[in-house]
Parts: sequence; structure tokens; C-alpha cells
Amino acid sequence: MMRKVFWAALATVLLGACATKPVTDLAASNAPAQRVYAHQLDVTGGALLVVTRDAGFSGSACSVAVLIDGVVAATLEQGERVSFHLPAGEAILGIRQAGSKLCGLAEDRMRRETSVSLPAGATKKYRIGIGASGEPFVAPTTY
Repeated sequence: MMRKVFWAALATVLLGACATKPVTDLAASNAPAQRVYAHQLDVTGGALLVVTRDAGFSGSACSVAVLIDGVVAATLEQGERVSFHLPAGEAILGIRQAGSKLCGLAEDRMRRETSVSLPAGATKKYRIGIGASGEPFVAPTTY
């Protein structure tokens, strides 16, 4: 019985070690301007979408492309955030691996998207991470 408990605990620890951890607003750094490509000008009656990439070992070798309505708007490294000024309404927030060599090989397999509702004057926050299964995710956050 003790052996089963030990192996279950070990598996939980090892799988949890693969997952990334959220980064707070205070700890996140802004993505450098050369890796932010779109949606940087204020939009009258628009909203602000803030996207932060988690920190952790999993996926650390690859950049993540942030897509707005299917178009690459920025590229993030671990612990970075980017803010987009968007018109009020609906937008599709997407992510995929970016870069060359091995990172670029899985672009389509690792692509994830979610619909974002952006009321006028609102600020919405989302995080990009990798779960214990090794699959990327994009999700709303309060961090």
C-alpha cells in the first residue's frame, strides 16, 4: 500500500513540475517593442487586452506567437506580457509556437484559440501556459 502511495505522489510531483506557473503583473516584464507587431495605438471606445506568458521549464526553449484574429500581433518569451488596444466587440485570441528548428515544427499542433468579449473601456487579462500534460493553453486570469 505504501508503495502505491509513494508512486502516486511521485507521479503528481513530476507531472506538476512540467506545468508552467502564472506570472503576476508586478513580476512580468513588457515584451520589447521589436517583438510587438500590432494593436499598439489607442482605439476610441475600445478595450485593452493584456496577455502574459507563464514562467517555468516546460516550453522555455520556444517563443510563443500571440495572434489576434489569426494574425501574429506579438511574440512572447517566458514571464513577458503585452497589451493590445482593440475595438470593442469580439476577438479571437490565439497562440502557437514560434521560431525556427524544433519550435517551428509543431506550430499547427500546438495552436490554441479562444473567443474574447471586449466591452468598451474594459481591460481583459489572459495567460499563456503549458499544463501538466504538455499541452499549451490560453485562459482568462486575475494575475
